[in-house]
Order: sequence, then structure tokens, then C-alpha cells
Amino acid sequence: MKHFKRIIASVLSAAFIISVFSFGFITASAAPLFGDINSSGDINSTDALYMLQMSVGMYEETEESIYCCDLDLNGKVNSTDALLVLQKSVGLSIGLKDFSLNMGDTAILPGEEIHLNAYDFNPRIADNTEVEWVSSDADIASVDENGNVQTFKTGKVTLSAKSVANEKLVKSITLTVAQLINSVKVEKTSVTLAQGSKYAQKLTFSPVDVIKTMSWSSSDCSVATVDANGVIQGRKIGSATITGTTTDGTKKTVMPDWSLPKPTAMASSQLSFSWLTRMG
Repeated sequence: MKHFKRIIASVLSAAFIISVFSFGFITASAAPLFGDINSSGDINSTDALYMLQMSVGMYEETEESIYCCDLDLNGKVNSTDALLVLQKSVGLSIGLKDFSLNMGDTAILPGEEIHLNAYDFNPRIADNTEVEWVSSDADIASVDENGNVQTFKTGKVTLSAKSVANEKLVKSITLTVAQLINSVKVEKTSVTLAQGSKYAQKLTFSPVDVIKTMSWSSSDCSVATVDANGVIQGRKIGSATITGTTTDGTKKTVMPDWSLPKPTAMASSQLSFSWLTRMG
């Protein structure tokens, strides 16, 4: 460790002499490589010095310099970035700590294709950023070495990118392969609710293997509200329309239509509504 510190000290001392004469023509915007702030075509100790000077405010950060030199992806150039470049310049290994995928959990139709991509490798100058793509069930969906995904039948599958250099580093998404909704039917055509009580209408989807997700809204929340799960709560005497819309892209709707006659002494605490189904 002491030997390594002496190497760093000597390299920085030498690089400082170089920087006095050369920083005037450095242009970070022209850097072809991450960490190559002096556009020399490789990563060296001079880059480390410039980045260290930038990290302490000796030179102003620009969009280009941050893109080039923010190697740990924290949004700025700091001493950690300079140390990474110095380690790289003297031949020390740089391990991969993290990366991202271009999409999260998603749903598509059988036969559709998507492309997965690994990016934002941290640090950006890691020695090996190669990932291996794996499907938990190739009968549902397969993924090739380039992240191209093909789907074959309905179901759920986990698609993972595994770091070749760091076996513990794995990023995954859940892919749902499902049919589009053809229709949505409600269990009852009319329901009577006591004021303040709740009701969850049971829905039947066709075909069965679809993405059963809906968005809900009320035309008058003072009369009746509906939550994200379609649970309706009566608030006061009146009328309102509760609309449920599929979120798989088909835009099918179910509309429970509330209506109530003038309240009586016996029924003043009750709400009545009927359900209508409309496909759009």
C-alpha cells in the first residue's frame, strides 16, 4: 500500500509539471474516451491530474467534461473519478459495481419482440462491462446474446442480465406475455349501497389470459369515490358514474351508472346504482 501511495505521489508530481504548460489547449468536449479529458486517445496520469484539479474547483465543469469524466455517475467530477483514471493509467484493474437496464417490468403480446440493453456502467471505465442475457423460461420468451427478446406464448418470465466479471451483479425485469382484452363483464347489473359502505364489483375478462388492469374514475366524488382497485364507496345521496377503463391499450370501459330517487325516511342512508357495460 505504501508503495502504491509513492507511485501516486510521483505520478501526480510529474503530471503537475506537464499541466502547467499544457492545460491551455485541453478541450474536454473533444474527448473520445471516458476519462480521456485531454483528448490524447488514451487514459493517463495527466487526465487524472486535470480531473483532480477540476474536482477542487480549479477549472469549471462543463456538460462535456461531466459526461467525459463523471466515471462513478454521481453527476459531478470528483476525486474518486481522478483516482479511477490513475488506477487505470498504471494498469490496476477496475471492477464493475453497477449498471442499469433500458426498461423495467413490462407486458407485451405473444409474437411481439423487444430489445433489452445494459447501460450506465459504473464505473464507466470498468475493465469488463460484458453481460450475459438469460431467460427463466425460454418457452415463454427467449433472449439472445444481444438482448433481443422473442415471445412465444402467454405467461410470466424473468429476463436477466448477468455481469460476466462480477457474478453477484444481476439486473432483471419481469416480462408478462398476455392477450389483449376483448371484453369485460360485470357480475351484477344493480347494487344498493348503504351510505358510507364499500363495494367491489367482480369483473370477468375475456380471454382469460389477459392483463387484468384497470384505471378508475368517478364523475362526482362527493356522491361516490372509487380507488385504484375499483372499490367504490358511497358518500351521499345523489348520482354519479363510475368508469373503469382497461390499461392494456384496448381502452375497453365498464360504467356503473349511479342514480337515486328522492330520499325517504326509510331509505335516506342508501345509494342505488346500475352497471352498464360499454366497449369502446
